[in-house]
Amino acid sequence: MNAIRSFRSRHLAAAAVVIGLVSLVGCKGDTGSTGATGATGATGAQGPQGPQGAPGTSATAPIDHAQQLTATITNVTVATSTPAKPVVKFKLVNENGQPVTGLQASSISFGIAKLVPAGTQLAAVPPLTTAAQVQNSSQWQSYIYHTATPAASLVPSSYKVTGTQALPQATVESGKSGALVDN
Repeated sequence: MNAIRSFRSRHLAAAAVVIGLVSLVGCKGDTGSTGATGATGATGAQGPQGPQGAPGTSATAPIDHAQQLTATITNVTVATSTPAKPVVKFKLVNENGQPVTGLQASSISFGIAKLVPAGTQLAAVPPLTTAAQVQNSSQWQSYIYHTATPAASLVPSSYKVTGTQALPQATVESGKSGALVDN
């Protein structure tokens, strides 16, 4: 009986090895076509609210809402013909970096000057016919002047009036004098 059991055990073990080898060899080949798509499952529960995003910006902001303004000159051109009218392009942004609109021409003034190095002889500015004395330090010279005539009658008598001749006076030009374009 032991011999039969031993024979059966060996044959069963050999049969198991053969079945295992056949199943490994049988794994080769085509996987077959994809089956049909199953039905859509039920909608899941709503997830938690996400974090707050960064603040958005609109294209422009009204100037009267700005707490702070920053002006940046972006381009300057000066015609070579007389009178030479400079064209100054600039950008205004508020404290958040948003461009602002609504600047009124009556709210701005414009001045233009050059830095003259020390020791430079400047030309006379009308109505003067003689040039100013050479300076020992750099100075700003305005390109926009008007003639100022002292009004001695408006000066209190306790002040000493030293001159009554008309002199050039640096000034600024009002935004109303030119053509302000609100871009």
